Amino acid sequence: MLLLAIRLEIEVIFKNQYPKFFSEELHEKIAMKLINDLITQLFDPNLFFSRFSFLESNREAINIKYQKSKQQSNSSSQSRFFKRSALVE
Repeated sequence: MLLLAIRLEIEVIFKNQYPKFFSEELHEKIAMKLINDLITQLFDPNLFFSRFSFLESNREAINIKYQKSKQQSNSSSQSRFFKRSALVE
């Protein structure tokens, strides 16, 4: 979790410090890739934690995952629980 927090905070620091540079999508993608590569080299040079996908996620991806899980929990899962088949709606 510490590694994830470091990644997110560095992203926020750079985006707030250089908003004009990060306003272009190509610049943002390249810079964030280089920043994430540097963090990986510093904190996980042997790639022990690389199998955990959330460590490579950015804030937008985490928000999308949170929204999707929230939408699924709000769906009518209880009304589907007592049905005979998953194919019946």
